[in-house]
Amino acid sequence: MRRVITDSLFRSAVLVFLLSSATTAAPLQDARPPIHRGKITGVVVHGVTGRPISGASVGVGDFGDSGGSNYARHREQGLHDASRTGADGRFELDGLAFTGGESSLKSHPLVVTHPDFAPHRVDVALPADRTVDVTVKMTPAAAVRVTALGEDGKPLAGLLLLRLEALDGHRFIPPGRDRHLSSFASSTWSQPVRDGRFMFTELRAGEYAIDAIRLGVAGAAIPGYGGPVLAASSTRFHGRVASVRARSGAAAEVEITPADHGTRLIVKIPEFSGRAGRPSVLRSPFVVISRNAALPVWTDGRARSPEDARLGRIQKHALISGFVPGAATFAIENLPPGTYSVLAGPVVLLRGAKVDLAGGADTTVEIPSGDPQGPARVDLGRLDRRVALEARPYRVAELCELMTRALESRPALRPAPALRDLTVTLTAGEITIWDLVEKLHLERNWGVTEEGQDVLALGPVER
Repeated sequence: MRRVITDSLFRSAVLVFLLSSATTAAPLQDARPPIHRGKITGVVVHGVTGRPISGASVGVGDFGDSGGSNYARHREQGLHDASRTGADGRFELDGLAFTGGESSLKSHPLVVTHPDFAPHRVDVALPADRTVDVTVKMTPAAAVRVTALGEDGKPLAGLLLLRLEALDGHRFIPPGRDRHLSSFASSTWSQPVRDGRFMFTELRAGEYAIDAIRLGVAGAAIPGYGGPVLAASSTRFHGRVASVRARSGAAAEVEITPADHGTRLIVKIPEFSGRAGRPSVLRSPFVVISRNAALPVWTDGRARSPEDARLGRIQKHALISGFVPGAATFAIENLPPGTYSVLAGPVVLLRGAKVDLAGGADTTVEIPSGDPQGPARVDLGRLDRRVALEARPYRVAELCELMTRALESRPALRPAPALRDLTVTLTAGEITIWDLVEKLHLERNWGVTEEGQDVLALGPVER
């Protein structure tokens, strides 16, 4: 069966761009090689019985494609190692860079997976020249068995995209993909099927939502990649289960029936002239539709590298995404009414807009055009760090200082002069910097732009 566009194709496409462009920014993690090496050893056990678990996959690596094209480099830098547990449940990871001191590393993300258990992740600090021994307690996995039904009450035939979303926002890597690329972990799992049925496994207990989308797939392929692409029309939202509870050691049963919202969203693809020598992926528009209405804040007109965290943020929040080569428009029917982000353009140069979709009506959104302003140079991979907020007004300058401290000035956030003394009232709690910037974008129409090396300016959106 030919494979539908998913997050793996998204990363492959931007990799093509990197290999073809001398202007792409180099990954920042090369700058400071490790000084000392150490080991993480440990045992993986059943969280209830305490019995050792054999055959569990164990590894570290939160620096991009550690399991693929960067394997040798990340192994050399002490950023990646992987193993499996033996009959006694024990494992050993060796040659890892120590954390702290002169190293920029704070910890290694240890990821443990097994077909019968929910994935487990814990950050492990590794002091210089020492071995750390850990005990990992695994919880029996939950599962959700989904059947999408047609109008006749039978399982739906044809190509269908089932999308599972963790409502509490926890992130996971679906089974069958590289378990230790934890920087690609997401709170969603998009799965193409052809007979309307699929079972999501290795889940953590909790609440999930499930969307079903009927895909129109074109016969043409992206040269140099070979994957199928979406048709410019005939993609249709089928239905949704807003909440299903998955319990440890059990499989929940879900049926998705057809919905009728009477909507049609038409996306006008932005023009991009491209340059001689660029691969066809630059001339093949990519479309992303998301319920996260703040995603256009990350589309600043700069070209991206395959490890740019902004592209990862966009793809992780996609309801549907794919290439639509040679098309001036892309249409999807029957989306539920609501507010969406729509992004389109070459995969390395997406532009975006927010759109309000009303029931029973056609809605057209035109994405701004424009060639790149240059390559992105500021790494935002640390924006998943959290800041602790109090329930009070904050001066914008104070808020930027708070985020800068959490990021250790890599990058630093600076307010535009007109914003420095304005106040923003926030609620108490911890929030990622990604979410905080998006909140400011939705409430104030502010955004971030690059302003020199490792500096982002927070100001009104003018693009």
